[in-house]
Amino acid sequence: MNTFTHTLADGTTVTATEPVPGLRVYPADPNTGSYDYTWAVGHHSGLLLVACDAQDEAEMTAKEIADFTDWTRTAEELRGDATLDRHALRNRINHRTYGVFQYGSELPTPSRTSFTDEDILRIAADHEGDDTDGPAIISDMAITEPFMYLDTETFNDAYGKVMRLVHPEHTA
Repeated sequence: MNTFTHTLADGTTVTATEPVPGLRVYPADPNTGSYDYTWAVGHHSGLLLVACDAQDEAEMTAKEIADFTDWTRTAEELRGDATLDRHALRNRINHRTYGVFQYGSELPTPSRTSFTDEDILRIAADHEGDDTDGPAIISDMAITEPFMYLDTETFNDAYGKVMRLVHPEHTA
């Protein structure tokens, strides 16, 4: 595996490897203070995507998301790609790896302040048939687009709709 001098978004340089084209694995920046993870997976542009506990976990995570998109594209191309589904990327990372998707990453971020029936169905499908309780669903919604951008009243409305689908025996 090749070694690179990798420049982070804040200008800090670290030594990184590139287990898959466009994704770099490197020691986490100790100056960020935003997480307790020691390794990171980032885009070759310097954007942080995933925090991990160990180098092997970071390399496995990079391999797991390798086919998600063409990571060799520029950050601007990724930001402009309306088909890049951050929710699906987050789910793949958080459910199939030991990594934690970093929500501050500068991938395309919608500025929606509402939700659609499709959004409700997508979250409900994520929890369909499991024994997930209300607080777990709230936690999932709070870190999922577009729900993470909603005001409290709108979020609560969306949560009630999801709960009625996932747990019709309960009132939300």
